[in-house]
Amino acid sequence: MVPRLYLVVFVADLTYLERSGLVSRSQALLGNMLGILPFLTMEDGKLVPMEKVRSRPRALEKLVEFVSEFSDLEHLVLFQGQPDSGEESRLIVERLRSLHPATPITVSTFGPSVATYLGPDSTGIIALEREGSHR
Repeated sequence: MVPRLYLVVFVADLTYLERSGLVSRSQALLGNMLGILPFLTMEDGKLVPMEKVRSRPRALEKLVEFVSEFSDLEHLVLFQGQPDSGEESRLIVERLRSLHPATPITVSTFGPSVATYLGPDSTGIIALEREGSHR
């Protein structure tokens, strides 16, 4: 299953990435001052920077773009640090359903252990590609 599993997440506060050793203190301070939201992906069990955006709406749009690259998904998970992001979560799920209407979508909250690395305001997508599909 691991080769078919994809993850992308954006981080709202770079202080958590600094504490995790993924960015330097100066990068975290400057990034937070400029409102930069880095996108990370999981490669070989490590979080790796992909790109960055400057606003939460743009970050949410990038999550949807990420999912649009797949043709056949077995399952999608929207995961976030806040238990109820309300309207934001609902809108993302609607957009994901429009792209993959037959794919089950789970909305999940990550716990404190993940929040120590990503921060409580982070949001991400886990995509499980159907066996035999190619991205």
